[in-house]
Order: sequence, then structure tokens, then C-alpha cells
Amino acid sequence: MATVHTPPEDVEPQRRSGLIGALSRFGRTSAEAEPAAAPAPPRPATVSSARRLYDRIGDFLFRHSLELTPLNFGAAHDVVGDINQELINAVSKSLLEGEPISNAWIERFYGERPEDGLGSGKLEDIANSVEAELGRCIALIGQSGTAQKEFGDALTSEIATLETTPAQTLSRVVELTRKMVAQTRSVDQELRERREQAQTLRSTLRTANRVANLDHLTNLPNRRAFEKHIRDLTAAVPRSQKPVLAMCDIDHFKKINDAHGHATGDRVLKLIAKQFQEIAGDFCFAARFGGEEFVLLFQDTSMEEAAAEIDRIRTGLLERKLVDKDSGRPLGQVNFSAGIAELDDLADVHATIERADTALYAAKNAGRGRTCVAA
Repeated sequence: MATVHTPPEDVEPQRRSGLIGALSRFGRTSAEAEPAAAPAPPRPATVSSARRLYDRIGDFLFRHSLELTPLNFGAAHDVVGDINQELINAVSKSLLEGEPISNAWIERFYGERPEDGLGSGKLEDIANSVEAELGRCIALIGQSGTAQKEFGDALTSEIATLETTPAQTLSRVVELTRKMVAQTRSVDQELRERREQAQTLRSTLRTANRVANLDHLTNLPNRRAFEKHIRDLTAAVPRSQKPVLAMCDIDHFKKINDAHGHATGDRVLKLIAKQFQEIAGDFCFAARFGGEEFVLLFQDTSMEEAAAEIDRIRTGLLERKLVDKDSGRPLGQVNFSAGIAELDDLADVHATIERADTALYAAKNAGRGRTCVAA
């Protein structure tokens, strides 16, 4: 029988403790050798100018009684920061003519210039930035994993030579460990920075997407969101019943603005939008189409049922006694006309909108305050 010689009981622990002790000493030495954290640099002078800009933006918003929406913040920034000269000129012109700068005024300004808003191109840029940052995070994680595997393989190889060349092996293990620690610190730091950047971009994307699809005055989806909803329906499983599209337009809205001012007109828009918002859900998508015009898209609903739902909203409006809260004067009855049509082809929704529009004008010509069905 072959005899296996084992070292005395205290030799192996000494060898292990020597290796571990050397590594732990290396760790302590490395930590102690690191320079102390540099004191925080003094705040740059630009902070005070940024604060002044922030205060001026707030002053603009509160001076004009604007709601704290992303669109209004952007407009205030462009005005007080001398960034958008066209907007600055338009604001000056309106104030000289006695027209207040209201939520609706800013909405109209940007609505007439869609390229100034958060269009699909800008959203795509933000989405691409998020994707790129996440890609860099994934690459860094892979890089860290590869480095750890290489370190493990090298450490296994070195330990195999521990008995024959303990001093040299220990030196090489310490060097490998030093490199691994440095590389891990570098990767971890960059990974944290990339992750924070990706989270910031992701949050920006969510906000931008919400802002780009929301009507800032009424909080209803806007026309862009309506068109996206149609595209989603086109890609969905077809239903047996055709959707019903309704175009609704507030009657005599210009007279309300002229008689009571744009602020009251804004409140009327919000009031009617709220009625449409209350019926929005799985079977109805409601959006502000532009100006005083709204669009409703009913699913799993017949033409008769859609017309009845619109008439129910109209009846509820007519029963309300509305008063201009600024002047105390009664507004009279606020009403709207509607035209409805079946959406025959989701791929050609514009044809249905034209048919519903034709029915809407028929309702206007017939005396307003009614719903007409497209032929």
C-alpha cells in the first residue's frame, strides 16, 4: 500500500494563513495607499445664473396665471431665456393688443407649429438614447463577467503551482488581485453612471411620451394620440362590429370667447372635455381634435347607441346653469353639434373623418345642438 505523506497539522493552516494574510495585507495597504477624497469643488458661478433663470420662469408662469404643465414651463423658459424669438414676438404682440397669455394661447401657438413640440422624431431620439445607454450597461456587465472568469481561471492556474514556487505564486496572485480590484472598481463606477443615465433617460422618455400625447388644457388625449390609437386598432384582431367615429364641435364658441374672454372659453373646453372623459374607457376613446373640436371613437357600439350616448351628454349640459365666475354673468346654454359615421376601413380613417365632418356641418346647418348620421 502506498503511503501518502501529509504535512504536520499546523503546516497547511500556516500556508493558507500566509496567503490569506498576504492578500489581506495587500488589501489594507491598497486601501491605505489610496489618496483621500478630494474636497468638493466650489459651486460654479453658473449656479447663480441658473437660479435666476429658474426664478424668472416661475415669475412668468405665475404672472400670467399659467398652469404648471411641461408645455408652459417650456414656453416660459423659451421666453425669459431669449431662446425662441418668434414666441417672444408673439407674446409681446398679444400683450400689446390686450390678449392675455393663457394656457390655451400657448397651446394654440405650439399647435400651429408642431415642429416645436415633442414630435415623433424627438421621441425617437430619446428612445434611441435610452437603448444606447442600456446597451452600454449590458456590455459593461458582460465585460465585468468576462474579467471575473479570466481572474478565476488565472487564480486556479497559479494555485496549482503554489507548492513548487510559493513566493513567486504569491507575488503573481497579489498582482492579479490588484489588477482585478482596479478593473472591478472602474467597471462598477462606469456601470453606476450608465445606469443612472439610462434611468434619467427612461424617465424623460416616459414624460415626453405622455406630454406628446396629451392635450395640456383639457387633459384629454390629443390628435396625435388619437391617430396612434387608430394604428393600434389596425394591428389588433378585427372585431365583428365596425367602430363608430363621432366629430363634436362646440356651438358658438367664438361668441363665448368674445363675450367672456379666453379664460372662460378655456373653462368651457375643460367642462365639455370632462363630460367626454367620463364616458371614455374600453368602449370609447375620447380626444381633443383641435380648437373646440373633439373626436370620439366607439367600439362594440352601434350607430344608434353612440348617438344616444352623445345626446345623453348634451342633455346633461343643457340642464346646467353656467355662470362666468370672473364676472358673475350667466353664460347661457352651452351646447355642441355632432356628426357620426361608421369606420369602414381602419387603414383609411381620414375618409371616415371627412364623412363625419360632413354630418357635423349638416347638424350645424340644421340649427346646431343635434347629432347627424353620415349617409
